[in-house]
Amino acid sequence: GAGAFKARLPGDKITISEWAPPTQSMRASNLEEGEQLGALEEYVRGVEEELMGHNRLRGAMMLAFTPRAPNAHRAMANWERKSSYLLREIVKFRTYIDCLLAARAMKEKIYREREERKGELA
Repeated sequence: GAGAFKARLPGDKITISEWAPPTQSMRASNLEEGEQLGALEEYVRGVEEELMGHNRLRGAMMLAFTPRAPNAHRAMANWERKSSYLLREIVKFRTYIDCLLAARAMKEKIYREREERKGELA
């Protein structure tokens, strides 16, 4: 038929499901502030590594599918969705890390000022 597609490459013959991001845990962390900061920094490093690996896959992925084939479009849409998700995770958690660092600095400043006032009153 006119709309029929002839599979030419291995990727054209597989079934591709739509990629969806993993569900986020809504549970509050039980870690102390410093431990939480370390865990978040480690998480961001892991996501950055995953994004680099994901980016490296793009070229090989393009070779696995016939250009403009339905699976090529589906695979590329999945690749874009995952790439966007990973970038959002990095930005979101870096922002949270920056907030924790700013809060820590402010807390230390307040404690320092209290100690200085105590010293002046003594």
